[in-house]
Amino acid sequence: MTTNTTKVWVSKWALGKGIEECDADVSHGYASFNYSHFRMGIDAHLTLSDAIDAAEKARIKKIASLRKQLVKLEALRFTGVNK
Repeated sequence: MTTNTTKVWVSKWALGKGIEECDADVSHGYASFNYSHFRMGIDAHLTLSDAIDAAEKARIKKIASLRKQLVKLEALRFTGVNK
């Protein structure tokens, strides 16, 4: 199995702690560092612009989810005690 260390940008937790830049071992579509494994093109990216695009998509998806949740909460009414 061949691996090579290269710079990658991890977008997996971009909504929580931002995009991380790191040197990782890249092999067979995965990037590994600090005992963590990330799927290339999904969680980790070879370019910063690809990582930004993935983080932006995650942000938009999260906003849509929160809007749905807000609609459900706004429609919720309490009229008594459930038995």
